[in-house]
Amino acid sequence: MWTSSAANHLCPPAVAAASATVPDQASPWPWASLHADLVRLVGWRVLAEDLLDYVRFRAVCTHWRFSTVCPRGRGIVDPRFHPGRWMVLPEGHGLHPDDKAKRRLFSLSTGVSVCPRLPEDYCILDSVNGILLLQRRQQQHDQGSIRLFNPFTGDIGELPPLGSVVSDSKLHLSFDEISSHVVPGGVVTSLIVSSDGAAAVMIWLVELSRVIFATTKDRQWSQSTRMFIRTRRPISFQGKLYILCYDLPSHALQVLQMGPPVYEHGTTLGLGSSFLPTSKLIATCPTIKMSDGIGLAECDSEILVIAYKDSTHTHMVVYRVPDLMLGKVIPVTDIGSKSVFFDTKTISLGPDQELALAVVFSISECA
Repeated sequence: MWTSSAANHLCPPAVAAASATVPDQASPWPWASLHADLVRLVGWRVLAEDLLDYVRFRAVCTHWRFSTVCPRGRGIVDPRFHPGRWMVLPEGHGLHPDDKAKRRLFSLSTGVSVCPRLPEDYCILDSVNGILLLQRRQQQHDQGSIRLFNPFTGDIGELPPLGSVVSDSKLHLSFDEISSHVVPGGVVTSLIVSSDGAAAVMIWLVELSRVIFATTKDRQWSQSTRMFIRTRRPISFQGKLYILCYDLPSHALQVLQMGPPVYEHGTTLGLGSSFLPTSKLIATCPTIKMSDGIGLAECDSEILVIAYKDSTHTHMVVYRVPDLMLGKVIPVTDIGSKSVFFDTKTISLGPDQELALAVVFSISECA
């Protein structure tokens, strides 16, 4: 389902060694005679680190493949088989000039990148937990078909067409206009899967500061009743959206939590619909002004607020949202050797020329 720009060093050492020492499936090597329960246990440990490692683990031999759970068919409905720590790079990054419209997935754990093969006529809008949000390229009579896609298993989850929300006059958008907004860099997506296998999705339209939401059980998209103003680009975290906004009455920077959408079964004809819980204030940082705030980022399963120390915008300061929730406005000084991938910027170089940059802020720059 993919092509890789790196060698198979992504495999764990044991998997790589086993692959190298098993000449054929009929040979009585000890790797192929491990007890099935042990193989399955090791497989789950490998899957917890990386889905691509798990796929390669199952490819070692027939015994290992039949002793472990096949990810195909579960890549959307079972969060264990979501690719996880993979992000989408800007268009054309690391590719031949003829392929500049293609996208690469980048592993935050290993630095390896792969170029997924997408369903025909679809383009990537965003990614969440390694699951791609795809939209069909505009065609005549098309209503904005949109779907979830697991690039490593090929599994697909169909969502309502965007035409259902475009027709809502409250958005004041035509289909052409929403197509120009719902593009990489123009949306932030959250995803969570319920126990019955329904995927719930929220899409933040960045330029409109509005949220549309639906589940794979819905027939149409709904939109949030609130329009957010004075906000920074939100982030997606564990199926919810976290929004950094400026509160005018208190002159404080606030962190809001939104979602996830909930599907409610109807009583008429067995139909139902989704609703979005009211956004919740979870933290306040009174010492930071909106002009000093950069935004939110995720690191080690925590949310960080990144800001500038002063108006010169030369020194950054970082706060942990869990600390702010406890009323502790204490800057973070160290996150070890990790870096924070914060945002992607597009810079105009002249007529018909743009340069996409993946901007990385390291905590070591935030003393």
